[in-house]
Amino acid sequence: MRALFNHDANFILGRNRAKTLTLAEDSRGLAIDILLPDTQTVRDLVLAPIERGDVSQMSFGFSVRPG
Repeated sequence: MRALFNHDANFILGRNRAKTLTLAEDSRGLAIDILLPDTQTVRDLVLAPIERGDVSQMSFGFSVRPG
């Protein structure tokens, strides 16, 4: 599993195999924790807009395997 910026596979924020993405079910639903890379790009495109209040939500995508 990967956490992506804008669903872009070229912009990985965290990954469960690398232990930089943790997913768990909590009382509200899916809880996530991402250990973001310490890069200027992440600070500019991810953290700054969140801190300003411009970004306040996230989305996720998934695929269902044929059963």
